Amino acid sequence: MMNKPIVSVIIPTYNNAKYLPDAIDSLLNQSLNEIEILVINDGSTDETIPVLQNYGSAIKLINQENQGQSAAINTGIKHCISDYVAFMDADDVSVPQRIELQSGFLDSHPEIGVVGSDLYYMDRNKRIIAYQRMPVLDVPIRWRGLTNVPCYNFMIRKSILEKFNIRYPVGIPYAQDYSFLIDMLQHTRAYSIPKALLGYRMHGKNETNRDLESRLSFHVPVALKSIRLELGIEYDSVELLTRLCALMLEGVRHYPFEASDRAVLADLYLGLWGKFKEIHGSDRNTEDLQKEILVRVATFVLYPPLPAAWFPVIKRLLSEDKRLPLYLLGNIIQFSKNIRYNNNIRRAHLN
Repeated sequence: MMNKPIVSVIIPTYNNAKYLPDAIDSLLNQSLNEIEILVINDGSTDETIPVLQNYGSAIKLINQENQGQSAAINTGIKHCISDYVAFMDADDVSVPQRIELQSGFLDSHPEIGVVGSDLYYMDRNKRIIAYQRMPVLDVPIRWRGLTNVPCYNFMIRKSILEKFNIRYPVGIPYAQDYSFLIDMLQHTRAYSIPKALLGYRMHGKNETNRDLESRLSFHVPVALKSIRLELGIEYDSVELLTRLCALMLEGVRHYPFEASDRAVLADLYLGLWGKFKEIHGSDRNTEDLQKEILVRVATFVLYPPLPAAWFPVIKRLLSEDKRLPLYLLGNIIQFSKNIRYNNNIRRAHLN
């Protein structure tokens, strides 16, 4: 009789027969073998079923009528039998050490209920085009959650899902991971392994290819929920928060608003940080995070060339910490890498 697997990996799929073998093979080649692979076929009409039948008993196949990705993931949660649950899209790949490293971390850190990782982006042919670093510790992860997905490529404790009845939100085609993680963070702490353990494939059918307005319509309500739960406030300026989220999603080089608008958003960002810092106090975590925040706000207002409207924000930044110019110099290399990575990702979106 087969021992109970350590990790259940849920792969929801809809018409991804072309990429599905790469995803499954990457799990079958893991350094940790005690894995249950659940593939939830969400009513595919392509060659998905014949592809999956080739794997026989190596996977657990569950077929259902098309209900959307969230419903497929929830079906997987219902059927998985392991203490740890991991998620992976059908067009992505896990590096060979992913499951071992994440499950090992949860084994040795009982206070952590969510563990993510960095990731790399690849084109449809698996050529690496960019690298995404994520905040590592719980406090920076929670801060990121106020405006964006707090971590990627995560593995969780199933006991938390069951105890608090947490599931993926059904009926929204974007920001499901974001909403799910915000709910998880109300009941546990998070950590992200600072290694790229997942390859995220970019191609023309990614949900991230949605237009900005469509993405924001689903993203902003989750940001509002995060602000309410993390900061204890009901934020009422939805329009302003929408513009801040647009800046976070698009990046400063592609932000579609005027320079003076960025100054307003920088002020909002610093205001949220002030409330966040009141709650979490001052320690090494918040001090290190403040450096990153000041650099980010300076990037808001300093790129491209400097108009007069930005001077009040720069003055405020320098009053927070006069070492800001040094922080900026220390981030020039990473900033240039991010520009290159973003350009690669945008080109992959179009192919």
